[in-house]
Amino acid sequence: MRDLKAQRVVVKIGTNTICKEDGSVDHDYIVDVARQVVKDFAGRVMHLLRMVEDLSLRSVEARLARLLLELAEGEVVQRRRWATQADLAARLGTVPDVVNRALRKLAAAGLIHVERQQIQILDGAGLRVVAQVVE
Repeated sequence: MRDLKAQRVVVKIGTNTICKEDGSVDHDYIVDVARQVVKDFAGRVMHLLRMVEDLSLRSVEARLARLLLELAEGEVVQRRRWATQADLAARLGTVPDVVNRALRKLAAAGLIHVERQQIQILDGAGLRVVAQVVE
């Protein structure tokens, strides 16, 4: 086995040098990177916690109502934003048949109107109640 001894090490991330040829370390940059990594990780954990909470505590209708409120531009959700019922189902953690029933239920309640190219929100306050959104 060969004995490898490094004479000089230069560690770069992007255009930033962390360990310079003289052996000095840019501690401030390392701290900034560590903070950003922890911040990003915390954001991902919070996202997963919200998903678990939604899947375990909210009905499909509530999750669908919340998603429609999030995707709405004004009082309309354009089809390009939600594409197919299969896409909606995947985002909601269910299957297309259940999404179809939930859409029909919300429409029958007078909260939304489903058209081929868009979903119009008729009663935003009522949809927020179904979505269990606290303002």
